[in-house]
Formats: sequence, structure tokens, C-alpha cells
Amino acid sequence: MSQGQMFYEDVFDVGRAAVQAAGGAKVVAGKLWPNMPISEAQRKLLDCLNRERPEKLCIEEFLKVLKLAKEAGFHQAKHWIDSDLGYQPTPPADPKIERDRLADELARFTEQSKVLTRAAERLIEPSLKVAK
Repeated sequence: MSQGQMFYEDVFDVGRAAVQAAGGAKVVAGKLWPNMPISEAQRKLLDCLNRERPEKLCIEEFLKVLKLAKEAGFHQAKHWIDSDLGYQPTPPADPKIERDRLADELARFTEQSKVLTRAAERLIEPSLKVAK
């Protein structure tokens, strides 16, 4: 798990750290733009992470960088965003807890679906008898 530095100056600084944690500009650029020649993609990514250059990542590309960094164990980018927006940094979600939460929701949904199906059948059956 990558610890990173304690302080990041701005979103570009933390973005560069996230890219580095996710395997470097060449690796990340290849994942962002797989149809682009790797050297061109790498240059584009570096330009996007340079405040002085006009090209920037779109929000979806930036989120992809953050996801790649998270997969590599780097959470400082998310914590920087939390801090910059005035939120308390939160730890990554535990996949087991999320799996259990989804299983509980699916069970509730399945039960509710059964209840609704029975209610609909009760409403439909009398109208079918009348139609005969």
C-alpha cells in the first residue's frame, strides 16, 4: 500500500501522485486511452496534469485515475478532495461489508417483490373471472 506524501499543493499535485501510485504515466495513459499510441497518450496525460498546459482530464478520466490509484492502495487523492471540500476523510469501504449490505438489500427486494406479486395476482384474478 502506497503511503504518499502528507501534503499536496493542489489537484494537479495530487493527480500526479495518484498516477504515480497507479503505475506511472505510461501505464495509466494506456488505460485511459487504449486506442492511442502509448507515447502520445503518455504525453497527453502529463500535459493534462500540468496546470500550465491547456489540456485537462475530463471528470470521467480523472475518476478513472483515482480508481486506478485506489486499486493500488493509494487513498490520499480521495482524502485530499475530502479535505479540500471540508469533509472528514473516510477509510475505503470494506468489500465484505459492502457484499453483505448488498446481499441484505437483495433479500429485502426479493421478499418485497413476492409481496407485490401476490397483491397483483389478487387484483388480477377477480377481473379475469369477470371477463369470462
